[in-house]
Amino acid sequence: VPDVEVLANPAGAGIVTLALKPQDASKVILAQTQGDVYLSLLPPNANGTQQPAIRLGDLGKGSK
Repeated sequence: VPDVEVLANPAGAGIVTLALKPQDASKVILAQTQGDVYLSLLPPNANGTQQPAIRLGDLGKGSK
């Protein structure tokens, strides 16, 4: 999910509440069941960009 608002992030709790659209919520839930989910902070007024899908079998392969 390239661009989503953080609604809550209690200090030290390791929990983040996101304002997800229903179709994005299902993507995040699926990703969470498959492994870890990582978040990154965008600079002010920046928009996230959609990233291509990654298959598990492609992980660890070098760029060509």
